[in-house]
Amino acid sequence: MNNNAISSIDIKRLLASHNIFIAARVFFEIYLNVFIWKQTESLVLIAWFNIAYVLFQLFGFHIFAYFVKRGRVHFARAFSLLGFTVTYLTIFLLAENAIQWIVLIGGFAGFFNGVYRIAYQVLRFDLTHSQNRGNYTGLESGTKTIVDIVMPLLAGAIIALNFFDFGYSSLFLLGTVLFLISFFVGKVSFPLGDKGSFHFMTTWREIRKNRDLMKSMWSYFFSNFSRGGTITKLILPLLIFDAMQSELQLGGWLSFFSIMAVFISFAFGKFVHYKKYKNMLLIGGIFYFFLLLLLVLVPKFWVFILFGALIKIVDLLIKIPKRVISENLIDSIPNASSHRIENIVIREWFNIALGRLLSLVFLLFVVDLEVSQMKLFLLLVAFGALFEALLLRSIKKEI
Repeated sequence: MNNNAISSIDIKRLLASHNIFIAARVFFEIYLNVFIWKQTESLVLIAWFNIAYVLFQLFGFHIFAYFVKRGRVHFARAFSLLGFTVTYLTIFLLAENAIQWIVLIGGFAGFFNGVYRIAYQVLRFDLTHSQNRGNYTGLESGTKTIVDIVMPLLAGAIIALNFFDFGYSSLFLLGTVLFLISFFVGKVSFPLGDKGSFHFMTTWREIRKNRDLMKSMWSYFFSNFSRGGTITKLILPLLIFDAMQSELQLGGWLSFFSIMAVFISFAFGKFVHYKKYKNMLLIGGIFYFFLLLLLVLVPKFWVFILFGALIKIVDLLIKIPKRVISENLIDSIPNASSHRIENIVIREWFNIALGRLLSLVFLLFVVDLEVSQMKLFLLLVAFGALFEALLLRSIKKEI
């Protein structure tokens, strides 16, 4: 039997449901930022919109961890998808007036995203094991990349064609339907595990004693400060849109970037041995550093395109090993099953509350959409990606 195989129907349905969810969320993560920029040309408002999203995401993630720990993971997943459905339907109905409520909308969407994240991460963790997590992560990244090829271009075309004069609202009507499909596809069975109490502080004290786990936690801080959505899903799309003033052309370039990475993602997870993961991390961190340095030193349109195309590939060299190392570390600790949810929640505090939030706070001080205004931030991001790789490479536990 191949221990690396992904053969369970439940895993395949979970993966399909997750990608439908990701497809719907593309509209929010990329095009709503462009919508705000077109309406206001205010990076500060975009920053506050994303800060509200991140803060409420963390709140939803932590609160619903209590439900998940008591075996109600499907309740959390269903609640999040139905909540996203209502949020998208609200944006559709508000149309251009959505800009007046945009920070509040960001908060609601962030909350439901946090609830989805805790449900999905626990489902994914429990339905995989230490031998096939690399393969699953490669499949997840590869199928997500296919979504990233299709959806930005589709979204740009929908806006350009302007069906029924709906404009951006058309995206959120389609997203509403996709969330409902994801809801039904992802109703899978899974091992419940324990239904004990949620012991956050007890787990935190255990993590602090484990040097490898602490390195993993801090790597998530550097990850979401550097490689998180602020650069690839916010700044880069806005730079390209500002240069081209076309949602269709923006979608075309974003789709092109994803084409560069799709085959590498599938192959990496299936064929690259765990023993090579730490070297891949270092290579990825170094390349990420120099690509960002090039962006700072040569802020030209062709560099934006080169950066977008190569960063998708480089990101995989870090992303897949990181997921496998961090989750197999959780699996290796004593009494892992009763601490797995708390570990995931604590990881989210480093990931979102410290890393992503700090990157968005820096954005509040950027007065214009010019690389010259972001040099300090981009340099910090470059070093962050390098530190992330070095921390993960220094973990002593064999995976």
